[in-house]
Amino acid sequence: MIENILSIIIIGFVSLIPIVIWGYIFSYIDSSELSRKRFVVGLIGWAISVVPILFLDKLLESPGFSFLNIFEKVTQSSSLSWAFQFSLSLILFLFIIAWIAFMAISWTDKSKKMLRIYVKNIVIFSGFILILTLFILLFSVIWIGTGTIQNSSQFWEIIFDTIKLIIFYYILIAFIEEASKHFNFLQSSVLHIKNIQQWVLYAIFVALGFAFIENVLYLYNQYSQTGLSMELSSTYFYRSVFSVMLHVLCSAIVWYFFSKAHVSFHWKSFNWLYIKLLNIGLFFAVLLHLIFDLSLTFWLSFMIIVYFIGWYLYVSSIFYKE
Repeated sequence: MIENILSIIIIGFVSLIPIVIWGYIFSYIDSSELSRKRFVVGLIGWAISVVPILFLDKLLESPGFSFLNIFEKVTQSSSLSWAFQFSLSLILFLFIIAWIAFMAISWTDKSKKMLRIYVKNIVIFSGFILILTLFILLFSVIWIGTGTIQNSSQFWEIIFDTIKLIIFYYILIAFIEEASKHFNFLQSSVLHIKNIQQWVLYAIFVALGFAFIENVLYLYNQYSQTGLSMELSSTYFYRSVFSVMLHVLCSAIVWYFFSKAHVSFHWKSFNWLYIKLLNIGLFFAVLLHLIFDLSLTFWLSFMIIVYFIGWYLYVSSIFYKE
């Protein structure tokens, strides 16, 4: 027990080093101090989006939580009845994420404004879920063959032994993670931003917090399996560079488009352009997240270089555009 705790502490310290370096690189670019508050918000965002997934089996032992099993429902994508249950379950999952994030707000005079923004964006994200559900249903109907890699009996094995379900699984993971970062960012930053650069910079700090705790988990799992090894070193390098890069890229995309929507209109507005811009940002973030995860799953390592170049050009252009 003590050995495990000590291992986690050491892994956490080692994982924090590249995160701090990334943070100060972006702080230097925008002449801002490293935002510790938003880093902590990123940690919380990871917890409320990933922990329920990691401990899903235990949570679902309680009948009250069984409806939230969106990952099992995705294996049953075959009817309109399924589509209704799946979308409702995922919307409820989204509402829980947003509500936990919102509860971190101190009840001030600005809380009413924040609540309106939360409600507005929950509605838009829910619409995105309905479109996503229809896509999964349509994709299931036109999919030719089962795509099964090998026979499996356990749920998680079924997910990762079926090509179609791997795609569906990563779509859900990408959406849940981006939604969690989004709503946690709202409560920490949306009332304090003066320009588009700050939108993106603060979103990056949230992404760094999210990536940090995720890296600790991956490294600890790798250490538990292989101990001190070359596999652990390669995992550390990959997670410290390319995984962080992915979270930064996706967060920058979502918040760049949301900043264009939010800054351009009054905070009470709820028009088509606002909806369109937020959905475009969310769509591209989920898509890039999905392609990245699929590329690694199917050993398409060259995609990492493509992402690295695209990430550098995109994020740099945002910082220097103004």
